[in-house]
Amino acid sequence: CIRDRFLTASFVKLDKKTTLALKRVENYVTYGYPTRKTIMELLLKRGHCKVDGELKPLNTNELVERYLGGLGVICLEDIAHELLTDGPNFDAVNKFLCSFRLNKPKKGLSLIH
Repeated sequence: CIRDRFLTASFVKLDKKTTLALKRVENYVTYGYPTRKTIMELLLKRGHCKVDGELKPLNTNELVERYLGGLGVICLEDIAHELLTDGPNFDAVNKFLCSFRLNKPKKGLSLIH
């Protein structure tokens, strides 16, 4: 689920192909290694998934258990663990999540030289 791509965040597996792609676009994107705290804050404050054609906020574990429970992912903490550790269900979890919509920086956007 990809909404407006400007000022959004998503998770990607870091492999050789992704590293090369990031190097090509590094002037236009920000990337790094998230902490468990950052992932949990994103999930709790801005986490959404698309189920049955509808965008739904991840404000309870009910949706997670219903759609990812068969993989052993039953709560937001399990999602955070899969994303942080590049777990065996990373792809399914990432596909379940929508991109995280971010706020504009308080000092505005600027070009860094």
